[in-house]
This record gives sequence, C-alpha cells and structure tokens, in this order.
Amino acid sequence: MTNFEGFFEKVAKLPNSTVHYWQNDFDAARPTVLMVHGYRGEHHGMLLIADQLKLYFNIIIPDLPGFGKSSEFHGGPHGLDNYSDFLKTFIVHLKLPKKPMIIGHSFGTIVSSKFEMDYPQLTDKKLVLLSPIASRPLKKRTRRIANFFANKFLKVPDSWADKITRSNLVSDVISKKMTKTKNRHVRKMIKAEHRKYFSTFSSNKVMVESGMASYTFSVGEFAEYVNKKVLLIAGENDELARLDKVEALLKKFPHRPKLIIKKHAGHLIHYECPDSVAKDIRDFLL
Repeated sequence: MTNFEGFFEKVAKLPNSTVHYWQNDFDAARPTVLMVHGYRGEHHGMLLIADQLKLYFNIIIPDLPGFGKSSEFHGGPHGLDNYSDFLKTFIVHLKLPKKPMIIGHSFGTIVSSKFEMDYPQLTDKKLVLLSPIASRPLKKRTRRIANFFANKFLKVPDSWADKITRSNLVSDVISKKMTKTKNRHVRKMIKAEHRKYFSTFSSNKVMVESGMASYTFSVGEFAEYVNKKVLLIAGENDELARLDKVEALLKKFPHRPKLIIKKHAGHLIHYECPDSVAKDIRDFLL
C-alpha cells in the first residue's frame, strides 16, 4: 500500500526549512502537478491518487514543513502565511520548465487557496481542491476558547503531549469520525495508515500552530482572489467539509468551479474512492 513504486525521494534545502519530497520520472512533455497534503498528514496520504496519475503527469509531493521527514520552519510559526510562502519558495527552487498545477486536500486546500491568492503567477491555469474546507470549522466564540487551550497546550512538554496526540486512541477516533465508507477493508486500511503516518509531525509546537491555522481560516476567505479554473471534489457525508458549505463556496470564485460529489464518502476521499477521484482529476487537468 505504502510502497512508492515509480517515485523517488529528494531533498530541498530552503531558507526556512529542509524539505523532503517525492516525484516520479520527469518528462518535459507532460504537465506537472504539485500535491499538498492535509493537517497531520504527509506524502503517503496522496499515494493512491498519485499512483494513478503518474503516467500522465510529473508529480511532486512534499512533506509540508514540520510533517513527515521535513524539518520545522527555522523561523516563524507554522501558520498559513509561512506555508503559502513555503510553496512559493519550493516552486522557485524546483526551476520547473512549465508552471505546475496544484492539488490540495483538506488543510492543503486552505494552504493552496492562500498561495494562489498570494502568488498566482507561479502556477498554471487550473486548481484542484479535494475535501475543501469551505468555511471556518469553528464559530468565533468557539475559536477563542480553542485558541485559549491551544496556547496552554503549547507549553506542555513534548514528552507529555505525545502520550495524547500521538496515541492510537486519538488516531482511531479521528479515523472513525472522518471515514464514511461501509467497506470494512477500506476502513481497516485507513485505520492502519493513520496509525502509521498521522503522527509524524515533528513537535507539539508544529501540531498546535498548524492546527490553529486549520480552524482559523478556510478556502472561503481566499476564493474570490483565485482567478483559476477550479475543480472541487467533496464527500457526500463529509462532516468536516460539509456539502452545503461546499456548494455555497461555488459562488465565491470568479469562475464558477466544477463540483463533483462522491456518494457515501466522507472527508477521506483520497482513501475512500481514490480510483474515481484520480479519474476526475485526470479528466479535468488534461
């Protein structure tokens, strides 16, 4: 499942982070896509989709700074501004012959949208958002309460925090909440994947700071500035990126996006229905 056949690991030493990323054999004749994973994730989460796209695209999948094998930011918090700036610095570093197209999932849709607003000149004309966070997950009062406890948790030593945040119990609860497929084999696979790769953040600081960014912002704040053709793919039963909020998001983009709804799926469409998601992406981008 997690064997990255056809992909190889590379390292980019950037001013604010040392980033590990994976790519397939480069072919200048093919378009290039850069995949941005979600909160607490890393490159493995995009594998099932990337594997089906590798014959059609040059694929680049970084571990965002602070996750997987990439280092934390050397300076500044793990917030949205720094992640947007990271994508800019990373793309410039790659010196690609053609502008890439971005595919973001979950928190990666927020990062990608902010980046497209900040640096639209660096990417091609299309953008794909999987399980887009269409509106802020928490209301204003709840955010204040969450921020209060998050700032308290920042002071907890990693050795103590890890017993909670990296526990199988936390991973299993989150997996169960976000997974809606009835397929027992898929549910078992998601549980195993999350146990293995959902706690690879480098420190409590990274988890808390990026977590605060994930519930403070949404795609909705940046959509009106994203002057690209956009594909949204959403799970019918997604509780985190609710379908009614995603449908309302359509009106905020300058060019009305195409929306594809995955029946019986939740937030983890890259695991629950990767075959059809990959086909939708391929049809849209080519």
